[in-house]
Amino acid sequence: MPIDENSPGSRSTALLAVTTLLLIWSFMFTCIRTWAKWQQKVWSWANDAVFMTGCLVAVGQCVTVFLATTKYGFGQGETASSDQRGQAKAFHASELLYLGSVGLTKCSSALFLSGLSRDQRQRFSGLGLTVLSALWTIPGIVAVAVRGNKTPWQANGTLFTRWLGVDASGLVLELALWAFSTSLVWGIHMQLKRRLKLISIFGARLVLIPLVVLRLVRLQPSTYDVSSVYDVTMVNIFTQAVLHFAIIAECLTCLRPLMQTFHEELQLETRDYWGRYI
Repeated sequence: MPIDENSPGSRSTALLAVTTLLLIWSFMFTCIRTWAKWQQKVWSWANDAVFMTGCLVAVGQCVTVFLATTKYGFGQGETASSDQRGQAKAFHASELLYLGSVGLTKCSSALFLSGLSRDQRQRFSGLGLTVLSALWTIPGIVAVAVRGNKTPWQANGTLFTRWLGVDASGLVLELALWAFSTSLVWGIHMQLKRRLKLISIFGARLVLIPLVVLRLVRLQPSTYDVSSVYDVTMVNIFTQAVLHFAIIAECLTCLRPLMQTFHEELQLETRDYWGRYI
């Protein structure tokens, strides 16, 4: 829906609509992922536990946005029902939960690829990427959360620099995950068409790159005004896009066509890191 910069109600309604719609889509894809893994009996408890935890954190992130708009009156202007302090706290919490959820999907993706690895060296590489994903998530949350004062929910001049560092390193990690998945697929003897099909599915997470870049563009100090409801709305819409597409992209790797192609062409039994056949 178009956002009217001069209509406060339009801003909060647009943010609520986008958040609700993307949350529904994430829920649908998560259900499809769960059903697909149930049908194929390819459970991997570490990967699945991390992924589901990331989904729960994403739900919590959406709840904070709902609180900011419905309880604290975001987008309603200076009215009796508007609580500026409550809005700032809710959006600050949403930033931290956003990083937590996206970081957990990175860990889940790395664990999934590690489980598909065909030798010990590849498996260790996958686990190494898992550790790097965890190391990205925790310091990233700390960098955004700690702002050197008693009111960290209030934006300051260093906020964009922190987001730039966190997101830039996160994009490098996304490229590393895709490069690792490409190396796994390229080592399999199969037709080029099928190889490219698998690489493109594993590369679905690369769509996060332009979304993150657009979010950073909106956060630039030259264009972003923390007191502008329109600017805050646009940043949070891009945040929702990154958050939920990270979940959806992770679900795509569990679709039956991909798994069938991968395992039929391997023609071998691959053990995951729990020692079970997948």
